[in-house]
Parts: sequence; structure tokens; C-alpha cells
Amino acid sequence: MQKRLTTIMAAALLAGSLALPACGGNATSGSAAGQGAGTEQATTNLQDQFVGAWKVGAAQQNGVTLTGDLSAFMQAETGMTLEIKDDGTGSFALGEQSIAFTWKLDGSDIELTFADDDPDKEANWDSKVARGSLEGETLTLDMEDILNAKLLFSKTGTIDGIFVIDAASAAPITSEDQVPGEWKLSGMNIMGLSVYGDADALSAMSGQSLNANLTLNEDGTGALSEAPVTWTTDKDGTTLTSVGVELPLKSVDDTHVVLDMSSLLGTDLTLLYTK
Repeated sequence: MQKRLTTIMAAALLAGSLALPACGGNATSGSAAGQGAGTEQATTNLQDQFVGAWKVGAAQQNGVTLTGDLSAFMQAETGMTLEIKDDGTGSFALGEQSIAFTWKLDGSDIELTFADDDPDKEANWDSKVARGSLEGETLTLDMEDILNAKLLFSKTGTIDGIFVIDAASAAPITSEDQVPGEWKLSGMNIMGLSVYGDADALSAMSGQSLNANLTLNEDGTGALSEAPVTWTTDKDGTTLTSVGVELPLKSVDDTHVVLDMSSLLGTDLTLLYTK
């Protein structure tokens, strides 16, 4: 997975630079007299929050967060799912592969121990352990020792606070006051895969230096990756012009804009900037 992600990131940044043995849920083994029933009920309630079918919504690796079409990252067309059963067992599905596990609670966290001794599989997960925690509707599973990544799951596959970088759904910028300033690259969408991180993290992930910050001056001039650009705003929106090619600049919210680079680079690439 690390090699695959590095390949994807390298392509994206290059384009940018051109412009378990375990029992079931009750891990708590006793309590003080008079508190046993309450402790048992609390453990059961926590267990119930973990039980169910989960869909991967994002992945985190080396300071970079990925969301959107994760099929290339995971090298699986059908995505990644996690099923946690109330009998202390479960399964982790990656494409056509399914790896069984047992699980238990460890405090407020969940601990998964995989059972996979198939010699025909490229990677052996047998006895590998992953820990997970719940925050709101998001289950974060630390699989650094197995997949070199943390995986974020939810019941719907959507993670709060992490959105797909999409120029088509962003709003046109019709006010000149919103444009000028220093904009720092904070993510990109390359062929359906949204990648978040600062320039240092993105560069470290790909092994290539990236300087794609955006400077827009009040007089309609500016620079993208140190290359000169001009910009105009009218009732239809804001457009940057670089080497004669028009690039739409749109608003995500008060502090984020997206720049569609597709027409300039000939590939599906949208850059996300933060003020």
C-alpha cells in the first residue's frame, strides 16, 4: 500500500509542479461490590457502539489524509469494509480478500487480532493486532503495523470534517474582495482521490519537492508555483489565466478555494488552497 500511494502521489505532485486470541466484547473482568451491574451495563453499551458494518471513508499516512475514490490506494475495486459482530468475531474485507479477526474492548478502545495463515496470500496478517477508537460516528483503526496507515470508518462511509475536493460542487467567486491574498496549498484531487496535507507532507509522501502556493494581488496579477498569472472576476465567477489557459477559481468556504487545473495539464487535477 505504501508503494502504491507513493506512486499516486508522485503523479499528482508532478502534475502540480508543471504549472488475536481474544474473547468477545466484555474485556472488563470484574468490579467493586455494588458497581458490577453498572460497569457491565456501561461495557455492553460501549460494545454495542462498535458492533455493526463499517465502511472506510478516509486513510491517513505520514501526515497526509486521503478520501474519495480510495480504490487505487487500496488496490481493490470494491473498497474496504469492516464487520464487527457481537460474539467477539468479525471480518475485514479488502476487495475480494476477507481476513477474520477476534476482538475485545480495552478500556474505551477496541483491539482486533487477526487470524490469517493462508500461505498463498502476499501478506500474512496472522496474529497482527490493530487498535481502534470511536469519536462521534467515526471509528479510527490504527493499522500502521499492517498497512502503514490509519483507516477511518463510519457506518455510511462519510467522515465528518473530511470532504471530497470537487471543483464542480464549489461555488463561483463573484466578489473581488474574496480573491487577493497568499493562498497555501493544503490538498488536491487527482482522478477522484482527494489528498489533504501541507506542502511538506505532500512532498515527503511523494519524494518530490512541491511549491504550488498561490499569490493573488489586488491589481489582478499573481503567481502560481512562481509562474505569473492574471485574474478577473465578474458575475459568473473568477478566472485565473496562465500561459493563455483559463483556470476557474471557486470557493469551498470562507477560508478554502479550489483551482481546477485540468485544462492546463490535460489530467483531472484540482488544487485546494487555504488562506
